[in-house]
Amino acid sequence: MQFTPKTLEDKLIYKYWEKNKGSLFLEVPIGNNRNIWPKGSKIRRIDAIRVLDSNNEIYRPFRLETFQDIIKDKSIELIEAKQNLNRLVYGQIIAGIDMFFKQYKCKDIKGVILCEEGDPALEIICKERHIGVKIIK
Repeated sequence: MQFTPKTLEDKLIYKYWEKNKGSLFLEVPIGNNRNIWPKGSKIRRIDAIRVLDSNNEIYRPFRLETFQDIIKDKSIELIEAKQNLNRLVYGQIIAGIDMFFKQYKCKDIKGVILCEEGDPALEIICKERHIGVKIIK
């Protein structure tokens, strides 16, 4: 699909994807499977999921069945993008990984935060949790 990044987050994701190809799914829902999550749970969206494969496609929108078939038994990156590395995006990546694992049963998930500006203290904490931080100018 032809993708034109408009928001800052989309631009960060696209720049990262250009150097790290694979199947890229944008705005991936979690919390939407009523067989897993209790009534009243809100649907959330992960900025992007990058499947480490050779497809080199961007999917937006996409069918969940297609997504589930492509991620099956693959290594993936769960990506959140923000202008600055802060506690909000740190929390989003941790909750996103936990919820994604529970909902999609993917075994090999790595969190990646994309930002324009880092924070030395949070970069240390991310490294200790094996969360990648990529500062993109």
